[in-house]
Amino acid sequence: MNSASIIDNARKIAEAASKGIGPDVVIIVNSQEEQASFWQERLTGSDEVHGSGEVIKKDAVVISVTESNWQGGAGNALGTLNGFLQASIKAEEMGLIKLKNHHIDTLTFNLISFLKYKSTFMFHTAGKGTRIAPLPGAEANSKPNIKLPDVIETQSGKEPITMLEAIIKVSSIYAPTRKNRLSVFWGDQVIINELDVAFEGRHHVEIFGELVPLDDDIKSYGVLVPLGEGDCKVREKLPIEEVKKILPEGEKKVFRSVGSFTVSLEFLKELIELEKCCLTNHKECLNTDPDWWQPLTSEKDEYISIMTQSGANKKESEAKWNQIQGLWDNFTETNEYKESGLSGKIGFKDVGQNSMWWDYGQASYFLKNMQALTSTSTEGEAGRIFFNLEEHFVKDIKEKDLSMENSIISLSNVKKGRLKNCVVIASELEEAYAENSVIIGSHLIKIEAKGALCYNVVEKSVALTDGDVLVNVFHPEKGKITMKTHISRDGKKDWKEKVLENKYSYSEIHDLMKSLRVEDIEKEKKKAKETLK
Repeated sequence: MNSASIIDNARKIAEAASKGIGPDVVIIVNSQEEQASFWQERLTGSDEVHGSGEVIKKDAVVISVTESNWQGGAGNALGTLNGFLQASIKAEEMGLIKLKNHHIDTLTFNLISFLKYKSTFMFHTAGKGTRIAPLPGAEANSKPNIKLPDVIETQSGKEPITMLEAIIKVSSIYAPTRKNRLSVFWGDQVIINELDVAFEGRHHVEIFGELVPLDDDIKSYGVLVPLGEGDCKVREKLPIEEVKKILPEGEKKVFRSVGSFTVSLEFLKELIELEKCCLTNHKECLNTDPDWWQPLTSEKDEYISIMTQSGANKKESEAKWNQIQGLWDNFTETNEYKESGLSGKIGFKDVGQNSMWWDYGQASYFLKNMQALTSTSTEGEAGRIFFNLEEHFVKDIKEKDLSMENSIISLSNVKKGRLKNCVVIASELEEAYAENSVIIGSHLIKIEAKGALCYNVVEKSVALTDGDVLVNVFHPEKGKITMKTHISRDGKKDWKEKVLENKYSYSEIHDLMKSLRVEDIEKEKKKAKETLK
C-alpha cells in the first residue's frame, strides 16, 4: 500500500475547494423538486448560482434539477441523458444560456456550447436508500442528506457535511484534467485514490476501476478487462469462468467497476441523438454497462450469448449490438470525432488497489466506516484528514466527571461520562458511557452504547448494544417516530415489514415523509428538544 500517496490525496481533496480546485459546473439530479431546491440553496452562495466555496469552488456554477418528468425508473444511462437535458432547461431559467425552444437538439447544442472548455460533474441522488433504512426517513427521504463527520459553513451556520457534499468534495481533484467532458458520479461512495487521478487524454469514455482478485466475488461487480494502451472490455456481473474466457492470453488482472464514468461532450451528443425517442417520450429504462459499454466492447456472438443467458431476447440483443456498433462507426466519421483529439473508444482509470473505499449505502457499512475514523491505520488517518477531524480527535482527556479516549468530538458537547473509540457529531450529551459507537445529530440525557449507531435521536435515556441502530424520524403531525434495526438486517429485504419494535415499516415512513421540507422536520425536532429540556 502506498500510504503516503493516499494521505497526500486526502489532504489535496480537503483543501481543494478553498484553493479553487474542482469542477467548473456541477449538475445535481434529484428525484423530487423539493430536493432540487434544497441542494440549489445548500451548495451555493448568496446568489444561489455559484458555489459557496465549502465543497464547491466559488466560481463554479451549480445546476440542481429534478428527474420527476420521467415515467418510472430511467436507469443510469437514460437518467444521465435526461438529467443533462433538464440541466439545459434550468440553465435557461438561471440566465446562463438562451434557448429558442425546448427541442432536444436545441437543449443539447446550447448546453454543450456553454460547457465547452469546462469540466462538468453530474451527481445522481435518486433512490429510496432502502439498504440504509431507516436513516433516510430522518432526512425527508433524502439519502444524500445523511450526515457525515466534517463540519461546513452553510447559510444557516455550521452544520455537519452531508453524504452528497462528501462525494462532491472527494471528486474535486478529478476536475483539472477533465475539461470538455461530462463526469458522472453516484451519491453513496467516497473513494480516496491511491494512484494518480489525471485523465490519460485518449478515450471518449473513461470508467473508474479498482484492481481485485480473480475469484468468485467478481460476479457481484461490473468487470473491466484491460486490453493494453488503457483500453478495456466492459462486462456486467459475470461468473468467474466467463470472465476467464475473455481475458487476453496470459492476463490475470481484472478490475471491478467503481460505477463512475466520464464521457467526452462529442460522444455525449451522439448518445443523446441515439436515445432521442426515449428522451422525447420520457420513458424506458437503460443502464450504461449492459446497454452501452458492453455492446461497444464485445463481439456480436459473445454479446448475444451473454444477454440471452441473462434472460434477454436474442433478436433484441442482436439489434442492440448492431445499433451501438453503428453509433460508434458513424461517430468516427464526424468532424467532432476528428477534432476532439481522442482516438480511443473505452478506457479505464485505475484508482489503485489499496484506495480507501467507503461505501455508506447500508447501515453496516456506514457504522464500520465511521468507526474506522478513530483507528491509527492509514484508513483512519486519511479519513480524519479528508473530514477535517484532526483538531477534533481527542486522544486522552480525564476530568472530574468526564473521560474521553481515542474519540472524535465535533460540533458537540459531552458533559459527563466515559467515551472510548467513539465518533460524536453535532450532538448534546448530558451523560454518556459509550465505546466503539457513533452518535450523530442526537440530544440525550443519558446514553449507554457499545458498537452501536445512534442517529438523530432526542431521548431521555438510551441503551444500545453491538450492532444496534436507533433513529428518530420527526413528522409535523405524527411527532417523533422511533425506528430501530440491527446491522445484521437488510433494509431492502425489510422494506415493507414492521421489524423489531417499530410501529411503521420503512415503506410507510417513506410515504409519510414524501414532499416534506427539511424546515418542517427541523421544526418538529426542535420541539422535541425543548420538551426534553
